[in-house]
Amino acid sequence: MHQITWFKEYLNTGSNDPDAPERKKLLKKALVIIRGYGGNDAGNGIWKGWSEEEIRESLVPLIVESISNAVRKTIRLRATYIVVPKNLPQECFPIMLIKFPSPDEDYDKQGCLRNSTSWRCSSTIIFRKQ
Repeated sequence: MHQITWFKEYLNTGSNDPDAPERKKLLKKALVIIRGYGGNDAGNGIWKGWSEEEIRESLVPLIVESISNAVRKTIRLRATYIVVPKNLPQECFPIMLIKFPSPDEDYDKQGCLRNSTSWRCSSTIIFRKQ
C-alpha cells in the first residue's frame, strides 16, 4: 500500500484540499491504474508447496481486501477512471512449467498449465461481491 501513500503525497504537493481545482482537474482526466496485488504472495505459497485450497482460504481474502482498500482510497481522492488489471498468468512462465511438470493433457493449446488459476478465479469472484 506504499504506492497509495506516495500517490496521495504527490497529489498533496499543490494542496491538501481534496476539492482543490488543480487536483480535481488532474484526476478528472487521469487514468489511475491500480496494479494487481497478490501474484507474488500466491506464487510464494505455490513455491512453498501450499495447496490451491490453502492459497484460496488464507491468501485470497487478504489480496482482495488489499485491492478493495486501494480502490476505495483512490475513489476518495476523487479519481474518475480507475483500472485494476489482472496479474500476468503464471501458468505460462517457464519457471512454473519446470516446477510443475505435468502430462500433456494438463496443458492448453498455448502450452500453458490449465488448472493453476483457481485461486485467481476465487479472488475475482470475491472482488465482484465487494
